[in-house]
Amino acid sequence: MICDLYLTHDAYGNPVLAMLDGSFNLWFQSAQDSEGFNWNSAELLLGNGNGDFPSVAVNSSNDVVVTFDLPFSSYVEEAVIWDSGTRQWSGPYSVAPMMGRVAAAGSTFYFFGIDTSGNPYSSNLDMYTSTDNGHTWSGPLTLDTFTPPRPQSGVEFCRPQTSTCGYLDEPIWASAQGGGGPLGWVVAYPVAGSNGANWVKLCAQGINGCQTISYTADLFYPGITTSANGDLWLSLFTYTSGPPILQQVAVYRTVGGSFLNAPAPTTTNPTYWLYYANSSLRCQGYPCFAAGEYVLPGMNTYTSATLPMIAAPSSLLTDLLQTFVQDPQTGAAPLPGLTVGPVTPFGGDSRVPIAAGQEGLHAWKPYRTGLSLSSSSKQ
Repeated sequence: MICDLYLTHDAYGNPVLAMLDGSFNLWFQSAQDSEGFNWNSAELLLGNGNGDFPSVAVNSSNDVVVTFDLPFSSYVEEAVIWDSGTRQWSGPYSVAPMMGRVAAAGSTFYFFGIDTSGNPYSSNLDMYTSTDNGHTWSGPLTLDTFTPPRPQSGVEFCRPQTSTCGYLDEPIWASAQGGGGPLGWVVAYPVAGSNGANWVKLCAQGINGCQTISYTADLFYPGITTSANGDLWLSLFTYTSGPPILQQVAVYRTVGGSFLNAPAPTTTNPTYWLYYANSSLRCQGYPCFAAGEYVLPGMNTYTSATLPMIAAPSSLLTDLLQTFVQDPQTGAAPLPGLTVGPVTPFGGDSRVPIAAGQEGLHAWKPYRTGLSLSSSSKQ
């Protein structure tokens, strides 16, 4: 069984991926061509069953960093690296005391995590940097301080013709990707909006700041990617109420900095997602329906992209679907009410008040622990 697959490309444009097996062992695999028709054998990087939430990045020298979370060590992040000079794997190395994603821009690696360790109603987007191919990391540099989103929908929904009811899982984690273009690295993450809904912010190295994407209803499951041209695609999800219909939204940033968006043609009923009756890792223990983290989009240099989503057929089995998008300037009509705000510089404070009675829905358990980064044993 393959879990938590994370895909990017190397310095030559060939796909590479990090993934877990069903026993939480960490694997890496690389393609031999840019189309992904032929692949090298998968390589076991961590075989002790103590890995989770993997991500992978490749810099301009074709060095590889695979980060992973230690779920049984209070969510400390570590990395295994491939050195293109020695042509050997080494590690693990300590990265950060939080979950997150790794990206590369030029020869430098960047790690982005959400720090929830302080005030339960205030979170930080933190960045760690490695200039020695992942051996050591400096940071954190706080890029944004924001009000944490609800990690679940604001209302419950029920699966048709059953008594199975719960919230929709809306994970708080960031999505990050690097590129060799003018934008450098890009990152997207959910935040609390001023209207009580969950919104999404995107930040980019090349614009030296962040922008807020707002809507009347929740926006969640952000996935972001960029190309060497300096454009980007962002995949978002929103939903209607009673009965819930999940809608994927594609957002495109042109090389010139303007934005276009349109609803993707595929919709689904999210109450057919996997049901968690009581999970501390989903919806703060509230019963909920969850799709997982399989929402990382990909794109090429011809404005085309593939946007994944978890859809439900008529049975209780779910399918991984891909929406292929292209030619955004001549695409479908935009989603009414979706707006992109101006660029705000890094290091800002974008916190908003939480509505009375909603405090408990926004306060999230800490995933930045303050533990020694050398900790790696199960607890």
